[in-house]
Amino acid sequence: KRANLYDADHYVIRPYTVHHCKSLVARLPSTAGSQPPRFFVSHWWGESVYDFICCVEQFVRDFGRNYNDDDDRRGGGMTADTPIWVCAYGNNQWDLSDITVDPRESGFTKAMNEAEGRTLTILDTEGIVFTRIWCVYELYLTLIDSKEKGLWAVYTAKNHTYEQPY
Repeated sequence: KRANLYDADHYVIRPYTVHHCKSLVARLPSTAGSQPPRFFVSHWWGESVYDFICCVEQFVRDFGRNYNDDDDRRGGGMTADTPIWVCAYGNNQWDLSDITVDPRESGFTKAMNEAEGRTLTILDTEGIVFTRIWCVYELYLTLIDSKEKGLWAVYTAKNHTYEQPY
């Protein structure tokens, strides 16, 4: 429960990608072709991977409904197979030239545009995510600078209780 994304990068992502020097997503076999993300995930690498997964699982349950156009616009219809963008897996950790001088040209911003301004923030137990400049920038793009009104969903690293809302 204590392993974080720094650990995952060191022990899983880099060893798996070292021979091809590509992102983890690019190295994984896929039958789905291009996978534009429905949501962009804003978080910091220091939160536990276990907490991260718990948040995403609850998020998928909460955003599973897709009965009308409003549900669709807000990103409804999430399933375990719906792509979301997570930097550790989507960025090539061997070549971070995608992180540019102008952050509007970065892979982060491009992924946010693909997700149509829908952002999921994983709020760690200490709130450190809001002290990280990239996370604050991502929040700015979602709430202030988005071409369309962005959608911001926040999930905490606390235990989740699931109740059927319908």
